[in-house]
Amino acid sequence: MRGIFSWVLRRSLAGCTAGMAGWLVIPAAGRAAGAGLSEMSHLLLTGFLGGIFLGAVEGMMEESVTKTARGGAAGALGGLVGAWAGWWILRAGTFASAGTLAVVLTWACAGTGIGLTSAWPERRKRRFLAGIVAGFLGGALGGWLGYEMYASLMDIAKPGAWILRRLIEGTTGAILGASLWFILGGVEKVLIFRRRQAKNVS
Repeated sequence: MRGIFSWVLRRSLAGCTAGMAGWLVIPAAGRAAGAGLSEMSHLLLTGFLGGIFLGAVEGMMEESVTKTARGGAAGALGGLVGAWAGWWILRAGTFASAGTLAVVLTWACAGTGIGLTSAWPERRKRRFLAGIVAGFLGGALGGWLGYEMYASLMDIAKPGAWILRRLIEGTTGAILGASLWFILGGVEKVLIFRRRQAKNVS
C-alpha cells in the first residue's frame, strides 16, 4: 500500500509541476503570437503545448528520453484532436456549458493519448484499455476542475496585477496535471504495470 501511495503521489506532484509550468508558457506563447490569432488557432496552440507538458511527465520521472518524447508527442496529438473537437463545440454550441464541455473534451483527448502511451510497452489489450480509460477520465476531471478553479479565482480575486493573473493561470494547469496523473498513476501501479510473483523459481 505504501508503494502504491508513493508511486501515485510522485506522479501527481510531477504532473502538478509540469502543468504549472505549461500554463505559464501557454499564455506567453499566445501573446507572442499576437492579437490576430484566431480562436481556433489559440485553442490548437493550447492543446498542443499543454499536451506536451502533461505527456512528458512519466518520461522525465523515469529519466527516459524515449518515454519523454513519446509521451510529449502523444499528449500534443491528443491535445490537438481535443482542441479541434472543442472548437466545433464552441462554434455550434448554443448552451451555457459549451465552454466547459470544450475544455473537458480537449484534455480528455490529451489524457487518452497519454494513457495509451503509458500502457504501450505492456502490449496487452486489457492494459491498453485501462490506460485509455484512466487517461480519459483523468484528463476530463482535471480539465473540469482546472476550468472551474480558474473561473472562480478570476471572479473572486479580480486580479489586476500581472503576477497574480499568471499565478491563477498556472493554477489551472497545476490542477489539471495533478488530477490526470493521480488517476493515471494509480491505474498504472494497480493494473498496467502489475506483476505476478513467479513461483518455483530459484
